[in-house]
Amino acid sequence: MMTTIYTARRIVTMAEDSGEQAGANAFAVQHGRIVATGRREALALRFPQAEQVDFGDGVVIPGLN
Repeated sequence: MMTTIYTARRIVTMAEDSGEQAGANAFAVQHGRIVATGRREALALRFPQAEQVDFGDGVVIPGLN
């Protein structure tokens, strides 16, 4: 299954700014759906075959169409 990890300076997850989503800078997408959010390093370990797309110093709000 194809997975893409998108990274940016900050990912706005709408979760509280504490816990595992604090400092999220990446999210993973499979088949057009977000399957994980968190730190880039953790997602790269979880999805080692994933393509990575970096939005650099941007701020991303995933899930809005």
